[in-house]
Formats: sequence, structure tokens, C-alpha cells
Amino acid sequence: MSDWRDIPGYDGFYQINREGDMRSWRQHGGRYAGQIADAPHPIKQYKNQRRYVVYLKAPGGKHTPVPVFRLMVKTWFGDIPEGMVPYHKNGDIADHNIN
Repeated sequence: MSDWRDIPGYDGFYQINREGDMRSWRQHGGRYAGQIADAPHPIKQYKNQRRYVVYLKAPGGKHTPVPVFRLMVKTWFGDIPEGMVPYHKNGDIADHNIN
């Protein structure tokens, strides 16, 4: 079973696991849009230039592209120090696994 963690800064609406899979608890459409859903649904990742991104909606904001690997690092290791850039140790930008 995967270990899921809330992605910091998104009020518990989005989660990510150690393999880089993401899911959303945000209700889409209808009367309850923007509220917590009864069950999570997977979030699709898109290749954008030379990295994978997801479109997340920050509280009070709009949907913006966010690099998946950056979310992995922030969620599992903490804030990225200024001037530092995380890299995939195996060089495969599609492999977000931190195990």
C-alpha cells in the first residue's frame, strides 16, 4: 500500500506518494465544486518542455502548472534551499520514485 502525504500549501486537497503518483480530493463541477470529495481521483501528469508538470489550484488562486519532481522534494524532504535545484539521480525525468 502506498504511503500518501498531503502536498504542502494546498490545504489537503492534493496528495502524492513515494512513487510520484498524485491524487486530488477536490470536488470538480456541480454545486460542491472546490470542496473535499468523497473519494480521491488520480491527477494526470503532462510533459512540459523537459519536465513533468501537474495543474494544481492553490487556495484562492487559479490552476497553474507545477513541476512534479519539485512537489516530490518539497513533500518528502522539505523546502528547497534558495539557489538549489533538485535533479533525478538516475537522469530519467519520468521516474519520480524516491525509494
